[in-house]
Amino acid sequence: QEASALMAFKINLSKNMNKISVCNYDVLQKIFRAEPCKTESDEPRKKNQEGECEWRSMPTCNMEMMLISSYGDEFIPLLDAVPKLLDNAVEASERLILARKELDAILDKCRVDDGVMLKYFCTDFPGAQFPKYYYIDRVKKFFEQSDKDGAVLWYTGHGERGTGNWCFKDGVITLDDIFGLYMDHFRGKRLTVVSDCSYSGKWISDCVKKMDEIGIPSCGHHAREQGILLKVFSSCQEDEEATIGAYSKAAGNNEKKGTVTFSVKQLDSGQNACCGDFRHIYCRKKPSEQCEISSNSTWEDRIINCSLVYLVRGTDKERPAWYYVLVDKAKQVEFKIQLKADTINLEKFGKILNSGYGIGPPDDVTTKIKRKFGVLNP
Repeated sequence: QEASALMAFKINLSKNMNKISVCNYDVLQKIFRAEPCKTESDEPRKKNQEGECEWRSMPTCNMEMMLISSYGDEFIPLLDAVPKLLDNAVEASERLILARKELDAILDKCRVDDGVMLKYFCTDFPGAQFPKYYYIDRVKKFFEQSDKDGAVLWYTGHGERGTGNWCFKDGVITLDDIFGLYMDHFRGKRLTVVSDCSYSGKWISDCVKKMDEIGIPSCGHHAREQGILLKVFSSCQEDEEATIGAYSKAAGNNEKKGTVTFSVKQLDSGQNACCGDFRHIYCRKKPSEQCEISSNSTWEDRIINCSLVYLVRGTDKERPAWYYVLVDKAKQVEFKIQLKADTINLEKFGKILNSGYGIGPPDDVTTKIKRKFGVLNP
């Protein structure tokens, strides 16, 4: 029986209702765990502690890499190019020195990666800046001339405020630009985009939007069928600024396999690195089997909304009740605070996805929610 979706959701903290109270609310697990992600196109992983199987990710392949940097100081007037932040102890005059050190660190990481070969290295510095179409043409040739099954496109430098777009003296390169080049010249092969600039997390949101516009359900089964094998790493969230050297420093080396790995967690600088994996299989079916994810499952739910879904337990009309709630991101902090109060109006904070009376949701409801917003392990 469905619990009322609206009323002030009354939490009984005094009675022993099988210990059901607001203090015991559960948060659905985020899709992207704080674990290293490989540049070599998701090398198969052995079954991990959470039961995730190696077949969810695509097999290893040899890849070529293009590294683009933009540290110039001249831009068109309307372009709000945001340089990376400097550590408090660093003088502004040392920015270019740190930029070169950052590039050296990236190249050092790549030297240990037996599966990735650096093919192009394109730099932009004061006095030696190039227009954006120069870089767009280089990316196009990089895709067209590659004889490998995958590629890594790595950018480091200035990011446009609010968009995370890559900044050059006469304009920006957007996620739409890279997506279009991929679809026209590299479709069917694996592309890993690494964007290390301020507001770069916006590119993950932009890629989510593109995938939903095309109408691809949110599982690697469907993306692979369409030949769209994308993975996007960002050095910070879409509302954060990146610190110079922080992301390249956080990149690790797997000594046993000779690969570069990226961490999708908070870095020492305070910025939060993240990843959007659009070729990963999220349902329980193997690559050769029919996908469980329905056509109305969106990438926005899986990648953006996954961390906003909460299972709230409490009492309603003196009966145990549960609610799955999709919380508005702008209200998430207030929502967590209000959960500590005696009552809460859940509809004030977002959309109630499902609800009912009892200690917790039935298994079929939990399965449906996890299938739409998170990973179902076998």
